[in-house]
Amino acid sequence: LLRAQMPFCAVFFVVTLNKNRCLQVVFATLFANFALLAAGVHSPGAERAAGYAPLINGASGIYTAFAFLYRIELGIHLPGTAPT
Repeated sequence: LLRAQMPFCAVFFVVTLNKNRCLQVVFATLFANFALLAAGVHSPGAERAAGYAPLINGASGIYTAFAFLYRIELGIHLPGTAPT
């Protein structure tokens, strides 16, 4: 299952390179999360890190959602939403 998801995350990350930083962080941390989960089969340290990585990914996803909502609805530009 992880073998199938990692290439898609890598492709989505490459696509976001010409988008804003928020999306880049979301897909980079998602790819790192899948890589840690795959490495957790061989290393207990990677397995432990894979338990904490989704917290960073989730927090960056929530920030991205709020940043886009603030920009669209209120006109407030939060850091990371400008196109690169």
